[in-house]
Amino acid sequence: DNRIIVQDDGQRYGQIGRLNNFYKSVKEDVFITFDADTTLGNDRVVNEILKCFDNPQVTLVGGNDTPLAGGSLVSRIGVAWVSAWYQMRHRINNGDTVHNHKGCASAARTNFLKTINIPPEVIANDDFLYFSNIAKGYKFKFAEKAIVFYKIPTNFNEYMTQTTRFISSHEKIANHFGEWVYDYYQVPLINKISGIFTTFLKHPILIMLGILLQIWQRLTKSYYGSNSQSIFWKEIRSTKS
Repeated sequence: DNRIIVQDDGQRYGQIGRLNNFYKSVKEDVFITFDADTTLGNDRVVNEILKCFDNPQVTLVGGNDTPLAGGSLVSRIGVAWVSAWYQMRHRINNGDTVHNHKGCASAARTNFLKTINIPPEVIANDDFLYFSNIAKGYKFKFAEKAIVFYKIPTNFNEYMTQTTRFISSHEKIANHFGEWVYDYYQVPLINKISGIFTTFLKHPILIMLGILLQIWQRLTKSYYGSNSQSIFWKEIRSTKS
């Protein structure tokens, strides 16, 4: 398809380096990114994202990242936890929360992106865009029907490395924007209880194991998080097959 342009200069700049390059060079009104290891849930995903920009105040849009059913015990635990997590966060502030903007499915107006340069030490580019959007007084929209599937790691070490990467990124975001961002990461207790209870009814054992893993992540984040300090983080191979 001659509409597809492959950019390959033989250099490796990391995801953030490449995104910064794209932000400066894109010419279209809206720029959409999907992670390479994701699958669009249906043929309406792009349209669902673009509809959000009918509101001229909306500058940033997040798709609905949804895990595929897992085969191993670790991935099944991960899927159960993400199911609970979705129940906890998807209705916060009518969907306008940092937790609903994930890099696996993100879109923004290019006039906003051209003002952005993500620092190399900031691993969470999705969080950086969300808080940049707030800082500039713009609006975010969660495209809940724009479902994008992804795989959860199938082994324990890769699961811990990937998920701890997200936890350990909050401090770097706060160092850049200020302590106020921590308020946006908070999830109301009632949401947590509701999400866990709803998932417990379907997967009682898996969600309990998921809670234990969440606790273990926070106790060991200094160890697993150290694998994510470089812009070239360790590849999670089990999600690529």
